[in-house]
Amino acid sequence: MKKIASSVAIGAMLLSGAPVIKDVQASTVVSATSALQMEVQDLINRGILKGVNGDYKLSEHVTRGQFVAFIARALDLPKGEGNFSDVPQNSALAKDIYSAYSSGIASGYTATTFEPNKDITREQAAYMVKKALDFKGVSEAKTAFAFSDMGQVREAFRPSILQVAAYGIIRGNSNGDGTYAFSPKELATRSQSAAFVSRMLNLIEHQTPEAPAESGIAYANTSGQALKIYKDENTNASVFLTSVADKTELSYELVKGNDAVVKVEVNGAVGYAKRSELQLTTADKVKLNYYKAENGVLYHYTYTSGAGISHRIEYGAVPSALKEGVVYYSPNGHDFYTKDGKAVTTSYQYFNLLSVRTTSAYTAEELNSYVKKYMDPSNPLANLGAAFKEAEANYHINALYLLSHAIHESTASGSKAMNATALQKKNLFGIGAFDGEAEKGMHTFATFEEGIQYYTALLNGSYLSYKAGNNFFAGAQPGNKAVGLNAHYATDPFWGEKIAGWMFEVDSALGKKDFGRYQIGVTKEPGANFRVAPTTSQRIAYEYQTVGTPFTVIGKTTAPDAGGHYWHEIQSDVIGVEKVYLRDDIGVVVPYAGMK
Repeated sequence: MKKIASSVAIGAMLLSGAPVIKDVQASTVVSATSALQMEVQDLINRGILKGVNGDYKLSEHVTRGQFVAFIARALDLPKGEGNFSDVPQNSALAKDIYSAYSSGIASGYTATTFEPNKDITREQAAYMVKKALDFKGVSEAKTAFAFSDMGQVREAFRPSILQVAAYGIIRGNSNGDGTYAFSPKELATRSQSAAFVSRMLNLIEHQTPEAPAESGIAYANTSGQALKIYKDENTNASVFLTSVADKTELSYELVKGNDAVVKVEVNGAVGYAKRSELQLTTADKVKLNYYKAENGVLYHYTYTSGAGISHRIEYGAVPSALKEGVVYYSPNGHDFYTKDGKAVTTSYQYFNLLSVRTTSAYTAEELNSYVKKYMDPSNPLANLGAAFKEAEANYHINALYLLSHAIHESTASGSKAMNATALQKKNLFGIGAFDGEAEKGMHTFATFEEGIQYYTALLNGSYLSYKAGNNFFAGAQPGNKAVGLNAHYATDPFWGEKIAGWMFEVDSALGKKDFGRYQIGVTKEPGANFRVAPTTSQRIAYEYQTVGTPFTVIGKTTAPDAGGHYWHEIQSDVIGVEKVYLRDDIGVVVPYAGMK
């Protein structure tokens, strides 16, 4: 955050005189006595306010698209993404609108439209200005301010209007009795909008930097690319622990003696990132991710502070220690705390830790029946149960996992039908859709079955392959950013939770045939060796370096070895080996939510 310069200095800056604006046609000249002429000239000089043949049409109203463009140009916002039906990618204002949208400054008029040609009201403009100031880390003004017509302001806009007024950016009209009216529904003109943006810029530019807190909340600020997280302070290494999408929220700690890096934590992963690729903020300025039990289901509410995007993730069964409706926090998805940091319980989610190498109890017809009954019956997934079961048999990837991943990646947002891109490209898993490219790089397949075979072969050849030089092998479970597929397969920090949630949802609807079929364990020390037989003399099938890596228990030796240890019999996480063994002092069985 940054402190604002002296209010006296700011007031002088905003109210001082300036010459009459030049190069403006007589019909739109702002006189030397106008309160707005200095700010309008400022935006013209900056190249933000543009006219045609010297005509800036200052008395005309400003549209939502135009006002957002003013802000995007003023702040030189990074490239953003979006898909509003009324803002085609090739339209003149698309770049600015999507930049502001991705930065959390502007939001859609509805879930699918932006209404770029709709005139903007003063209350809408004030709201966007406050969002822009938040984006730049401007501390809140302390001056109290009120308007006589606040009852006419949309409730969601009221805090922003009062703050922007306290900054002196947007002013009201005198009622003649010492009070002021804001006129929230009044349409903003181009001259007023220019003044708003000019004052906003001058406020930002006259801040004094404040030293960041020793620890707090940060978000990735990488212009659409993935933020890489490294195991140590060498953030130029070729190998990294994991990566997360731009705007992802992380907790941070400053590193003493090294201003170039910051220690970060996100959903189980603890490492280091380049400070230049992070926006440091404070915990009281963001909506932290939290978990809540509702109607017997554990949900994860996430908020991407850098983009202003909220989600609700269905995660799975409710741990017995968590109370209905109470907010809890977790740094990794299984250790839960109250708001004041008091530990409540450690409880894992079964499907989040279940190896995808296991076999689902469901038939092809049963998997199809879920789609037909609970989704759009015309969704092609309703006829792909046989393909998922065939892939399970041939490639040893769980069919329930395959269906759940396909639902997550191919279902249209807010719908139960398949999205147009997945349908057109026969691509159920978003294969080839990397950060910064979205649909551009997505692979196209001749059939859905071909895409399923490609995906399962991809997992076996890379993310589930234990071989020299393969740094993507981190576990065969959906997992989090420290262990499992989520560590490297997806930059979404909660991708593993979302997949586990879908597996829980489908399994619950179909009778819970898969839930709790196995015991779940995690490694207790680094370098856990999984061997082909229950003895240290047998070869290592694979090893996991990260403490807490999950494994799926299918049995246990009936007698101790020469050293007095029993061995877990485990579903192998690599293809070509059916089962492996781990000594019981190296791995431990853990409780999962809803276990019997």
